[in-house]
Amino acid sequence: MDTTTFIFVLIGIPYAAVIGGFMTPVGTAVNLVALSLYEQATGHTIRFLDWMLVGIPAVLISIVICCRVLVKMYCGKGLAQVKLRQADANDIVLDARDRRILIIVAAMFVLWLASTWVPQINNTIVAILAAGVFFLPGIRTLNMRQLEENTSLDVLMMVGGVQVLALGLTTTEASSWLAATCFGGIESMPKMVVYLMIAAFACVLHLFVPLGSAVSGIVTIPVMELAAICGLNLPAAVMISVFWSSVALILPTDCTTMLAYKHGYFTMRDISRSGVICTVRH
Repeated sequence: MDTTTFIFVLIGIPYAAVIGGFMTPVGTAVNLVALSLYEQATGHTIRFLDWMLVGIPAVLISIVICCRVLVKMYCGKGLAQVKLRQADANDIVLDARDRRILIIVAAMFVLWLASTWVPQINNTIVAILAAGVFFLPGIRTLNMRQLEENTSLDVLMMVGGVQVLALGLTTTEASSWLAATCFGGIESMPKMVVYLMIAAFACVLHLFVPLGSAVSGIVTIPVMELAAICGLNLPAAVMISVFWSSVALILPTDCTTMLAYKHGYFTMRDISRSGVICTVRH
C-alpha cells in the first residue's frame, strides 16, 4: 500500500466512526445530551426508529461524500491493490463469553427499537441494566478493574457539567438571549438558509470546543429557541445541530479523530484539506 492510500485509510476510519454515531440516538453521548435537553424543554422525545429513519440515510450519504473526496485527493491513480490472506474459518472461533456479549448487545438493540412503540422503555435505563448484566454471576464478562481502567471520569464530569449549564439556560431567559444574539435578524430568511446557518454554527463552534457533547449542550438550547421563532421543524433543527456537534472533520480536536491523529501517520494539513472539502460538500 503506497503512502497516499495509507493516509486515505487512516483519515477515512475516524471520519466513518464520528459520522456513523449519528445512525441511532444512542450512537454517541452527543445524541443523548441533545435528546435529554429536547425532552426537558418540550416534554416529548424523538423516537428511536424515527431517529434511525433520518440518521441512516444521512450517514450513508455522508460516508459516500467523504469517501469520494478522500479517494480523489489521495488515490488519484486508483486504489492500491492489497493482497490479504483469506482467513480460515478455524482461525475465528466464538467462545461462550463472546456469545454472551453478542446476545446481550442484541437484546439491548431490540429493547431500544421497542422504545419506539413502548415509551416506558428508557434508553438510558436499558444501557444501565445491560451494563449490570455483564457483571452477573455466570455471565461475568466484565469486572470492576476493567471498568475503572476504561471509564473516563473526565467525560462523565463533562456531560454532567453540560447538563447543569443547559438547565441554567432553560430555567432563565439566558437561552432566549443566546438565540437572539447568535441568530438575531434571520427570522425573515428562507427556512433552508436558517437550517444551513444552524449547521454552520455548530460546525464552527466545534473547532473551538473539542468535546462534541459540550458543543451539543451549548447549541441545542438556542437552536430550539430559534426553531420556535422561525417556525422550523423542531426535531429537524435539533438533529442538524446534533450531527454537526458530533462530526468533527476539519481538525482532529474530537476524541475519535484525535486517537488517529496522535499516531502521526497524517498531518494537520492532511486532515484539514480533506475536512474542509467534506464539510462544504455536506
